[in-house]
Amino acid sequence: ARDEAARYAAVLQAVAFVERLCLEHVAGLGADVGTTVSLTGGGASSPYWCQLQADVLGREVVIPAIPDGALGMAVVAASTAFGSLTAAAEAMVSIRERFVPRDGAARRWERRYQDWRAELADRGWC
Repeated sequence: ARDEAARYAAVLQAVAFVERLCLEHVAGLGADVGTTVSLTGGGASSPYWCQLQADVLGREVVIPAIPDGALGMAVVAASTAFGSLTAAAEAMVSIRERFVPRDGAARRWERRYQDWRAELADRGWC
């Protein structure tokens, strides 16, 4: 059971690293990725996952009151009526919970993330 828990935690950590890498890549292409990440779906119900995301990404993570993907599609569909996607989201989405990066944890994850990036570079993968 302990090995299963450790393996599960490692998978979540790896996914968080990949998400950070993707955010950095998109930002490197010139997109504004902002300072806040909104989580939806089943993972949004896991406090461990949400806090891990905040710590690894170094960004505030917000959980909508209705963390269902269908609401996201409704916001997209309503964006023309509101004039923009941002305006539709501000009008239609309320925040249930916020997770902020914790100083000590964020520093610990930063070291691990940089080691992971170095390993990717050594292997020619990034």
